[in-house]
Amino acid sequence: SFLQMFFLFISSAIVANAAETKYVWSTYSSQSHYINCMHNEDRLGVSKLLKCLPTFVIGGTQKSGSTVLAALLSTHNSISISQKKEVHFFDKNSNYERGLKNYLKSFAPIKIGIHSPDFHILNGEATPSYIASRNSCQRIKEDLPYVRLIVLLRDPVNRAYSEYQMKIRRVRQQIHFFQEIRSHQHSLFRCFVSVGRKSGNKFDFYEKKDDIQQLLVALKTCSPVQLTSHIRWSKLTNALGRAYAATGSWVAVTEICFNQSGDSISNSDSFSSSDISYTPPLSFPIRLNSTAGPQTYNFVNDNHYTKSLEVEFNPISCWSYAKNGYENLKSIEAAFFEEISQFEACAADFVKYKEDLSQLDKAVHKCIKVRTGISSQYFYRSLYAAQLVHCFKYINPNQVLLLSSEALQLNPKTTLRRVLDFIGLQMDESIARNLSSSHIGQVISETFPKFEIASGWQLQGSYEPMPPILREHLSKFFQPFNEMLYRLTNESFIRAWQ
Repeated sequence: SFLQMFFLFISSAIVANAAETKYVWSTYSSQSHYINCMHNEDRLGVSKLLKCLPTFVIGGTQKSGSTVLAALLSTHNSISISQKKEVHFFDKNSNYERGLKNYLKSFAPIKIGIHSPDFHILNGEATPSYIASRNSCQRIKEDLPYVRLIVLLRDPVNRAYSEYQMKIRRVRQQIHFFQEIRSHQHSLFRCFVSVGRKSGNKFDFYEKKDDIQQLLVALKTCSPVQLTSHIRWSKLTNALGRAYAATGSWVAVTEICFNQSGDSISNSDSFSSSDISYTPPLSFPIRLNSTAGPQTYNFVNDNHYTKSLEVEFNPISCWSYAKNGYENLKSIEAAFFEEISQFEACAADFVKYKEDLSQLDKAVHKCIKVRTGISSQYFYRSLYAAQLVHCFKYINPNQVLLLSSEALQLNPKTTLRRVLDFIGLQMDESIARNLSSSHIGQVISETFPKFEIASGWQLQGSYEPMPPILREHLSKFFQPFNEMLYRLTNESFIRAWQ
C-alpha cells in the first residue's frame, strides 16, 4: 500500500542518514585553552553531540590528596570531572589500546549548536598513578598535547606509610570476605553446582567462553546476599571470569575454588539442587591461610546412590586468577626494606644515581617494573624525582603544576586558587562554600560514592604512628632524592620534608 511504501522510504532514509554519520575530531580555542573534541556529524554537516577530552589531568601522586582535589574541583560550575575516579587510561595498556573514543566515555557529553560548542565546562580527570607510569606522560603528550597536568607531592615517608595503611584496610576487607564465604560456603558451592547445569537435572557445564557473563549473573542470583552485597564480590567474579577464560570449564573453576575430597562428580551424574544436603562441622575456626573443617555434601541420583564430597572454599587458589591476585601483607619493615634493598642492589651499576637525575632515570628503567593500581611499590611511588624527570622528557614543565599535599590540607582555598588560575578559571561560590572540613567528606562521598569502599581509601586515616626508628631510616634514605627533586623543580615546600 501507499502507507507501507511511505514508511519504508522514511525508514530507508533514516538508515542511510545514520550510515552517513561520521565522527570528526576538532580542536577548539577557548580563552587560553585548546580543546580536542569528537562529535558526530550528519550528511548536512550538523553536529548533534560533542564529547571533549580533558583540559586538565590530576596525574599524581597516590595518597597525596588527588581524591580531595578532584572532588572539590567538581563543585565548580565550570568543571566536569570524569564519572569514575581513576580512569587509568594512559597507564593501563588494556585501556589505552581501546583508543580515545573509548576514553571519551568517561566524560559527560556537551551539547552544541551548528557552528561551535559552548565551552563553559572544562573536563578533567584524576588518576594519581599516571606520574609513576613509564608510559603515561608520553601518551598524554601525544593525545592531549595542550593538557594541564597537576601533580600533588606529599612528604615521601608519610605518603609511603599512608599507602601501607591503605593496603592493611584492603587486606582486612579481603579477610572479612573470606570469613563470610566460609560461613556460607555450603550455599555458595550449591550455587556453583546449580548454575553450572544447562537445564534439568543433567550435570552439564557450559563450555563456551561467551557464556561467562550469563554464568556470573546466575551465580549472583542464587548466592547468599551476605556475599553478593560485599565490596569484594566483584573481585570474586573477576577471579571466576579469568579462571573460566583460562580453563574453558566451569567444572575446572569449581575445582579451583573448592577443595573436594571423596567421589568426584561427572557430567553424566543426574541430580537436582534439592538433593544436596549439608552437614556442618561441630566447629571450624576461621583463619586466613588455613583450613576450616570440611563440609559434606550428599548427591543422590535417580538410583538413590549417595556420593559424598567434603568441600571447603580455597581462597588462595580461587583468588590467584583475580586481577592483583591474592593480597598478602608483610610487616612494614619487611615491605619497605625488601623493596629498597632490591632497588639498591640493582642500581649499583649506576654509581651516581643518588646525585644525577639522568642516571636515576636509567636505574629506574632497569630495576623497577612499574605496576598500576594498588601496587605495594611503597618506595618507588615516593621517588618523585625519578618520576618527574622522566615525565619532563615529554611534557613541558610549564604545563605542569606541582602542589604541596600538606598545603592542600592546611590551606585548601589558597591551593585551589592556584589550581583554578593554572587551568584558566576563577574561584566561584559553589566551590568556596565546600572548603570546610565538615563539607569535604560529604563532597567526596557525593562525587565518588563507591571509591572509598572499593579502594580502601580514607579521607582521614586513623592508625598508629610509624615506628621512630623506621621513620628516621626512611627519612635518611629519601634525603638525596629530595635534594634532586628540589634542584629539578625549585619548589620550596620540598625543604619542609627534611
